[in-house]
Amino acid sequence: MKRVVEKVFEQKKLIPTSEEQQRKKCPFTVDILEKLLPRKFKMPQITSYSGKDDPYDHIQNYESLMTLHGWDDDIMCRAFSLTLSGYARTWFNSLPEASISSFGQLRI
Repeated sequence: MKRVVEKVFEQKKLIPTSEEQQRKKCPFTVDILEKLLPRKFKMPQITSYSGKDDPYDHIQNYESLMTLHGWDDDIMCRAFSLTLSGYARTWFNSLPEASISSFGQLRI
């Protein structure tokens, strides 16, 4: 059994799963990424944005909901990509690494 467990651990080393490697795929700065989500965090219900409608309307709705629930700027940044789909998610994923340091910067 011990050999099986050791073999699984060895295989896992081959898969890039470190936090540092995952950060490279994200447009947020380290300060935002290191902010821990509160245990009580629950994503407010919001229609996902695919890139076809008015982006400013989506951002205003999102920001209003997050502010209403009392979430700060870092949490708003970290949760934002969960509201995107289709072309909008493609746009988000194409942002340069560590290029966003606030929700205001993302909003622009």
